[in-house]
Amino acid sequence: MLNIRLSVLVTIIAVAFTLGLAGATALQEGEGPGKDGKGDDSGGMALPAPVADPELGKLVGSWEWDGEIMHPQTRAWTPLKGKEEWKWGLNGQFLLLEVEVADAFGPGKPMVGLWVVRPAGDGKYKAWWFDVLGTVEVSDGELKDGKITFIGTSRWGKSRASFTISDDGTYESNSDMLGPDGKWIPHMKAKARKVE
Repeated sequence: MLNIRLSVLVTIIAVAFTLGLAGATALQEGEGPGKDGKGDDSGGMALPAPVADPELGKLVGSWEWDGEIMHPQTRAWTPLKGKEEWKWGLNGQFLLLEVEVADAFGPGKPMVGLWVVRPAGDGKYKAWWFDVLGTVEVSDGELKDGKITFIGTSRWGKSRASFTISDDGTYESNSDMLGPDGKWIPHMKAKARKVE
């Protein structure tokens, strides 16, 4: 009985592999679905044009910032310094932010994070945050009155972050955490300046 099951499994895998190869070959030969449904010169696999988002484009480059973070229990503000690099990645489909907050966990122990932002059109955005604490946050953003605001959820709860980007090579950011009473509590604020 086990031999029959194994032979059926091997047959299924072989058929799936063969169909996958045939599909890949058809795409390479231009037989796959294209814009007209009949195939095109790209083999149905053309790269999309890079995303054009002038507001996010202002962030591209190297930045340094000074800010403060509020302790959740004591509500005392602690000064912070950081540096970050914003760049378009993955064929210009996503804006990538690599950020380092100096001495966040003590001398020589920075907080490091990666933020991935995807423009969705009409001033809307989707974003994903990852950091050295293992945090994964998914958020939705919107551009309104010159400010981009993201609202997201992670294991830490619900958060809100906003960016006001100036044409003079600076921006201000603020982030808040949603409290148990349903009110936003200030969490972090910073002023950044472009250095490259």
